[in-house]
Amino acid sequence: MEMNLSTILTVEEFITNSVCEIEMKRKSGPENFFLPQNRVWVVPGYQREIRWKAINVETLFENIYNSEKFLGTILISKTSDTRFEIIDGQQRITVLLLFINALEKTGNVRSIDLCEYYNETLESFDKMLEYGFDEKRMRENGILEECTEKDILDQCDALKEIWDTLVRCVNDVVPRRRTSLLDKVLKSSFNVILSNESGGTTSNSICVDYYLDLNAKAVKLDSIDILKAELFRKNYQLMTEKWKNVQRAIKRWNLNETNYPNNTFYFHFFACVINKYLRYELTKLTPELKVTKNIESDNEDIKIGTHIIEAIDDAHFCEIAMEEIEACVKCFEAISDSHGMIYPEFLTYFGGKNSAVANSAYYILNTILKMDNEVPKILATKYFLEVMNKEVSEEKDYKIIYYIYVLAILFVTTQGKKASPQLVRIVLSKDWMKELRDLATQKYNEDIHKIIYDKPTKFNKTVTKRSGQFLPKHIFAVRQYILPTADKRELYVPNEGRLKEYLEDRKISAEHFFVNQSENYEFHYGEGEIATIKCPAKVKKFISYPINYLYLDKHENTALGDGTIVEKIEELDKKEKTIFANELVYQYYKIAKEIFTNGKYPRNLNEIKSKMAAKRAVKEYYTNDFLLELKRYIEEVSKLELKYFKESNPPEWRVKD
Repeated sequence: MEMNLSTILTVEEFITNSVCEIEMKRKSGPENFFLPQNRVWVVPGYQREIRWKAINVETLFENIYNSEKFLGTILISKTSDTRFEIIDGQQRITVLLLFINALEKTGNVRSIDLCEYYNETLESFDKMLEYGFDEKRMRENGILEECTEKDILDQCDALKEIWDTLVRCVNDVVPRRRTSLLDKVLKSSFNVILSNESGGTTSNSICVDYYLDLNAKAVKLDSIDILKAELFRKNYQLMTEKWKNVQRAIKRWNLNETNYPNNTFYFHFFACVINKYLRYELTKLTPELKVTKNIESDNEDIKIGTHIIEAIDDAHFCEIAMEEIEACVKCFEAISDSHGMIYPEFLTYFGGKNSAVANSAYYILNTILKMDNEVPKILATKYFLEVMNKEVSEEKDYKIIYYIYVLAILFVTTQGKKASPQLVRIVLSKDWMKELRDLATQKYNEDIHKIIYDKPTKFNKTVTKRSGQFLPKHIFAVRQYILPTADKRELYVPNEGRLKEYLEDRKISAEHFFVNQSENYEFHYGEGEIATIKCPAKVKKFISYPINYLYLDKHENTALGDGTIVEKIEELDKKEKTIFANELVYQYYKIAKEIFTNGKYPRNLNEIKSKMAAKRAVKEYYTNDFLLELKRYIEEVSKLELKYFKESNPPEWRVKD
């Protein structure tokens, strides 16, 4: 394919639906060329999403308002008699289309018969434009789901910003000048460079080459832009088939509270698979997917700073990668969409066996995918690729999920994003399972007693009532169901069935011990009368703190209701010790009983006849004294944790079977 035809075209010649005969220049001389009627301008799938902002639109508007403008160079490729792909210039062309539509719809200027415009990553463009990219209007007309499903790069919000800016600018123009403004838009011009080859794999690959080259010299492509384009270049047909499916699946899982952004997932995926291809030469990989040292692969030098996909001249590898990406995102999407119930196909990854480890793996993966912290998700991806997605895996390989669980929870609760380099090194390693076991065991021995109980936890990046239930549940599971061996060199699960039951919420559940889920306190006064107060604002926040939870028999937990801390303790004191999840939880309760029953909770409520007076007394306690007592409780629990995990071997998880 030669890129040797060029000419200057007005926007009107380029964008209106009529035959356009033009003279294009070659080195050998001029050549006549026809842009046919009913032509289609296509934004190919390897293109990036729209990135213009309101300020870019305003600048363009102001420039054209003063006079028609030269709008730079655009690069197009003829792929059939009527189909032309936009290799470079899609941002400008998209905005100009919206500009003309805004003038027509809000400026009451003459209608322009525009060429068909088709975006492979936004097939719903025309329909969204009809509703001004307004999700509320699309929802009211029952088309939002259909439109957003076809918006695989989530461009609706960006396009709405552009559209609203154009509509506002047009409305600011006095009506008599709007026709003149349209003329200036249509008389503005491009330098059009045309590839006159009629499609094919080679043609497609060269188009991608141009896209990469042009953008490398202009607006810098991010790592995923480069990754996507290189994959398209190596296998255009496969990528055209697979990319949309992958993007849609990622989009859907993020709608299901799975916090796994596109860029993070692709970084994780290639970190998990690339080193096998590079003979495990890499020890580090940047988040931009660039190698951190000079390496040699198949007698080819790969320089530091090279994007990994540029270092791989192997179409077969890319084909396999796309197949694995698709399988991974489909699995994760199904997990995120299953609402805590194991879908049958999941068990096929475990040889069809409905085992304790298979069930636990489902709940652990679901937990990791929903974590606010993105770092541990790399371990979930590695587990899928190296264990679940293999024809045959051994039982010991399946059980590596327990080590992943330990690392995920401990990194989130003690280290946060600082852990990322360590986990990347693990997935790059040839013996990744051994390194995973070693690091998980080390972190368990060092950090299990360092979990912070008096700070809020988030779920899907937000502190809510629900967020407090999410992470503490798993803190408890790691501490109580996964234990170190006597020599502390490995971890093990004493009873996999009990861990499975716990993760399923079948027998043990989390009691909102200090701040009730309803954020109300119900208590008795007088002669058996009942009153309710709202939880004071400065106490309410503790609903998302790990310290707020006590793990009890599920049935007994439900029966406690919305009582105050002292009334709950009085009720629990009537029960058998076996209602507590384990000995450690029972010790928490004993500390609470000592502090709060001997604290400043009003003990004369039975003597108070006035409901208002009783409510005032309980409210004053929670406002003035409760937090001081809770602070003491946190201090004593921390001491107990240190003693429990550092000075003795933890007992079995249950007090009594």
